[in-house]
Amino acid sequence: MYRAIYYKIESVKKYLEVFRTTFEEYFTYRLDFLMWRFREVLGLFIIYFFWTAIFDQRDYLFGYSQIQMITYILISTIMAMFVMATRTNEVADEIESGHIINRILKPASFFTYQATRDLADKTINLL
Repeated sequence: MYRAIYYKIESVKKYLEVFRTTFEEYFTYRLDFLMWRFREVLGLFIIYFFWTAIFDQRDYLFGYSQIQMITYILISTIMAMFVMATRTNEVADEIESGHIINRILKPASFFTYQATRDLADKTINLL
């Protein structure tokens, strides 16, 4: 029983390390990271000012007030950034290049490894 618990703890440590290194990858190229975030914030501002300009001459559009429409658009944009961010394109690249065999042969679950990296990516986007 103790041996099983030990292996579970070691498995969790392994994936926490994957999470940590994936998290650190984003900060390796700091300017790239900052420009990526700047682009996301700039996109939110563009959407905000676009809908503000549309509602400049009217109080309601399609039955929605300006506050309702802007709130909906901003929340859906933020949710899309979180939901649509994925690292599955890396899996396709690994399959194409043949490097996926290196991942499959390691003593870690390929799917748990990818899910951990995806969770780190979504955590960055959430923050």
